Amino acid sequence: MPAEISPATPIRASGQRPRIAMALEYPLMQQGGTEVLVRELLRRLSGGFELLLVSGDSNANELPQEFQKLICGHFSWDQRRARPETGRQLAENLHHQNIQLAHFHFGGTYEWRSNRLVQSPVYHLARRGVPCLSTNHLVMEWLNCGVHPRRPLAYKLLAQAYALLSRDSKGRQHHNPEPQYRTAFQRDRDRIDSARGRAR
Repeated sequence: MPAEISPATPIRASGQRPRIAMALEYPLMQQGGTEVLVRELLRRLSGGFELLLVSGDSNANELPQEFQKLICGHFSWDQRRARPETGRQLAENLHHQNIQLAHFHFGGTYEWRSNRLVQSPVYHLARRGVPCLSTNHLVMEWLNCGVHPRRPLAYKLLAQAYALLSRDSKGRQHHNPEPQYRTAFQRDRDRIDSARGRAR
């Protein structure tokens, strides 16, 4: 099951140091930039924090000994099996570990199911009051920022123009609370995209 504690690494708690969850969707030893960065963060932060790792590894036994010693526990996440219930379950598991911060590392714009909020553990964990930090490590051209790369050029240009203009908006005719985790433009764009999918 994607969002369970690996049986090989029970959660160890010292109770003395703040606890942080480091989360990436890929196996820790995969050779990508995100994985290299997370490995280095684990090494450098382990002296001052208890580190809980969420990764694409099926269990902590797959990790080299060096990293097994640096973490206090491990959760497995399989991005191919992400569903609303798995996102909620991972968030619940992390919340029960009393973490003070969750750092989600995005290898791309739509990682961690960020374009499907009910499937995203980031959304569910933040709703439980845990501060969440996300870092997008994807380098991409300007036109594809926040827009799916397969969209037509006209759509991308229009979306970027509206994103720029949304900062200077005079507000809405009917009050709608500001979204907590994205801009009003992103929320409205997602609503439009979602409505188009249902209309087909």
